[in-house]
Amino acid sequence: MAATQLARDAGARVLGSGRAKSRERVLELGAEEFVDLEQPAWEGAVGLVDLVFDAVGGTVLDRSAAVLRPGGTLISISRPPTVRPEDGRALYFIVEPGRDHLAQVVDRCRKGRLRPLVGSVRTLPEVPDAFRTKSGTAGKTVVAVA
Repeated sequence: MAATQLARDAGARVLGSGRAKSRERVLELGAEEFVDLEQPAWEGAVGLVDLVFDAVGGTVLDRSAAVLRPGGTLISISRPPTVRPEDGRALYFIVEPGRDHLAQVVDRCRKGRLRPLVGSVRTLPEVPDAFRTKSGTAGKTVVAVA
């Protein structure tokens, strides 16, 4: 979800993807179009794009190379890509926290250019239970420490 917002903020035309239940949220965050990954032939609905940013992995990552223009780039944060786009690049990207980058994220949040998605807010004693159960809520769990 953050990638969608950051790409729009950078001026990119964004096609968001996910399960059908995520459609409205993805469009609300700035995607111009939505691709339902539950559809059997979703690749045909996309057309050709310059860049795919994958956070899902699995067969979605493997099938994503097919939607890239020649010379396009496939970036995955889920696992190293095993499929390479035609005349393009396939990269595995690991986020490494750094003070300067985190300061930029905070600045974007304060200016309203990046909206974090909070799924739930839990107290410190609730933390173990919060991470043992699947809530089905989109967004991050925030721990409130008083």
